[in-house]
Amino acid sequence: MWRCKQDLCLQRLTWYRMPHPGWWQPEHTAIPPTGFIMGSPIASPVTLNDTAATNSTSFSATWQWAGTSYNATTVHSFPNINLNSDVLPIQLSNLSSLKLDLSWSMTPGEVANATSTTTASSLAAIDVRADVALDLWLDDSPTSAQSATYAGTEVMVWQAAYGGVSPIGYTSSVSATAPTLKVGGTTYTLYHGTNTNNQSVYSWYPSKNMTSFNADVSPLLSYLWQKEYIEESLYLGLVQWGSEAIHSAAGENVTFWARSVSLDVVRGTPTTASAAPKVSGSAALGWLSFMSAVLAFALA
Repeated sequence: MWRCKQDLCLQRLTWYRMPHPGWWQPEHTAIPPTGFIMGSPIASPVTLNDTAATNSTSFSATWQWAGTSYNATTVHSFPNINLNSDVLPIQLSNLSSLKLDLSWSMTPGEVANATSTTTASSLAAIDVRADVALDLWLDDSPTSAQSATYAGTEVMVWQAAYGGVSPIGYTSSVSATAPTLKVGGTTYTLYHGTNTNNQSVYSWYPSKNMTSFNADVSPLLSYLWQKEYIEESLYLGLVQWGSEAIHSAAGENVTFWARSVSLDVVRGTPTTASAAPKVSGSAALGWLSFMSAVLAFALA
C-alpha cells in the first residue's frame, strides 16, 4: 500500500500550451506553495522531499479567467496534486483499491481559511465555470501511461461542477440504460467521448456537488474493464486531483483551497464492480474543448 503524503506528492500547477490547433497538452511543473504566478513559475520546479511525517497535503490556488464566450468554455489551468508513487504504473488487473480522502472549498475572492464555504449561488454570482475531479491516465504501455499527452485513455471521476461545466460526451437527458454506480454514497453516471488529442475519455459524473469525499474509487475503474470498455491489462500510470479553472467574471478572483488531500493505492485483487448495463456509443453534446491559454493565477 502507498499513501500520498505531503513528502511524496508533487504540488503542481498545470497550464496549457498549444502544440497545434485543437490539441490540449498539459505542461506540469511543481511550484512552491507560495507566490504569485503570471504565465510562468516564479521559482525553479521543486519536488517536496520525503522526510515529512504527515499523511496528507494541502494547497490553494487563486485564479481569474475572463474574456469572450469562447474563453468561457476553455480549460485554462489545472491546479492539482500529482501522485508520486513507486507503485505506479500498475496494471488494472493488479489494482485492489484507490482510496481518496479529500476536503476542499471554492469561493469568490483571494482568501481561503477553515471557515470558507462553497455555495453555488456565490460562484454563480461571478459567473464561475470550474470543476473538481480526479484525473487518471491509462495506456497499454507503462511509459505512455505516465504521460497525460501520450496515454491513450483518460478516466475522470468528478466531485463537483459549477456554471454548467460538463464532461466529454455529456447529454442533459440521461438514458435509462446509462451505466451508474454508487461510490461513497454518491451515484455516478458514466459518459464517454474522444477529446481533441484523440484520447478516449471516460467520465464518471456525480449526481450532486460535493466539498468532501472519502471513498475507494477503484470500483469505477474495475467496472470499465469488467464490462469490456477497456482492457484489464492497461496500466494506470498518472494520478492527478485538482480543479479545472475555466471562467470568472471580469475582475473577479476565485480561490480553490484543498484543505486535505490523501490518497491510498493498494496492489492486490481488484474489487468486483456491481452489475450495470453497458451502453455502446457516446453523445457528442456538451463537451468542452481543452485548448490553450496563459496561466494567470496565484497560490495562496
